[in-house]
Amino acid sequence: MELNIANRTVKVKTGARFLRELDKAYKLEVNGGQVDFGLNQLYINFQMKSISALNMAIYAGTRTNQAFKPTPEQIDDFLDEQEDIDWLFKALEEQLRESMLTKKDWNALEENLPSE
Repeated sequence: MELNIANRTVKVKTGARFLRELDKAYKLEVNGGQVDFGLNQLYINFQMKSISALNMAIYAGTRTNQAFKPTPEQIDDFLDEQEDIDWLFKALEEQLRESMLTKKDWNALEENLPSE
């Protein structure tokens, strides 16, 4: 997926670096240790139509860009400019359903957890 953020075209990729960034942002405390919970938490937040989760998904997905990595503030500005944000949730969800590294887990979450 490509988005125009801060007047620059950026690719949003949902691969290994995307998952690592999500895991850095979303940790779960279990028996005194931390468990990576990134994709699971993103799924839950997407069901609630969380704008901060949308920002996090775009942020995580743009870390592989070499020339331009938008800041959270630039992503916020991009989100503020959207007349209808639902298309972005749907487009990212579709990408997560099809991406090689996320499709198995994302589709399992859709089958096993309640959605809207």
